[in-house]
Amino acid sequence: MIPTKLRGEMHINAGSVFVISHPKEDLLLLKKIKSSMLQDDISTLEEVEKAWKEIERGKGVSASKKEFLAELEKW
Repeated sequence: MIPTKLRGEMHINAGSVFVISHPKEDLLLLKKIKSSMLQDDISTLEEVEKAWKEIERGKGVSASKKEFLAELEKW
């Protein structure tokens, strides 16, 4: 169940469409989509799922705030 306040803030109505991803056993991701954005949204969720799997395999890295922002600037 999605709380009423959140439904209002996100403009979720009856018939709203979501893509659901299950990147790990105890995590469920919902992304509200418009049908025109479907393929881009699916690609984004596939990337998120792939990243979670890498993190679970110990392939994630940690960084300080400064290191993270420096890496982000490269993008």
